[in-house]
Amino acid sequence: MQTKMVMITVIIFFAGAITSYIFLTKNSPSVNSPAVVPLPTSIQVTPLPSITLTTPTNSPIPTPSVPNGWLTYTNKTLGFSISYPPKYKALDDKENLYGWKNGVVLIYKGGQSYDLVIQQWKSEAEYKTQYPNATSDLTVYKIESTFITVLNSNKDAEVSTIINTFKQL
Repeated sequence: MQTKMVMITVIIFFAGAITSYIFLTKNSPSVNSPAVVPLPTSIQVTPLPSITLTTPTNSPIPTPSVPNGWLTYTNKTLGFSISYPPKYKALDDKENLYGWKNGVVLIYKGGQSYDLVIQQWKSEAEYKTQYPNATSDLTVYKIESTFITVLNSNKDAEVSTIINTFKQL
């Protein structure tokens, strides 16, 4: 069965190659009769319009929309806040952060794992060592010289909505 599949594949390949060769040789100019392309006697240069680039100063950063009734965790030391529904808890004590290198706060709804993990790092290399295959589940914010990673550990859509409320103070 596998040998038949290989043979069919080879036949299809060669049929395609022969068809392509016939098409290209039929539609291309002959080698014996080269095409004559007249050269222009003068060249006209049209100047490009000038472009001015401006960098906006003090452009407002949009404030994330926080649904009514949500709670807000604020970390003044690191300069950020994040909001979450009341069915979640923000855990920032040593007992809960145990095992989370550079853990700042864990957003937890209940169950076997934390839903959202927020950590701080001194450098980009440091968090990339922890998360070498960073995926779309990891969001990184740079606040002054500190990198804040926000990990949607359960890949939950509701947690993505929580992440969207992250705000630098």
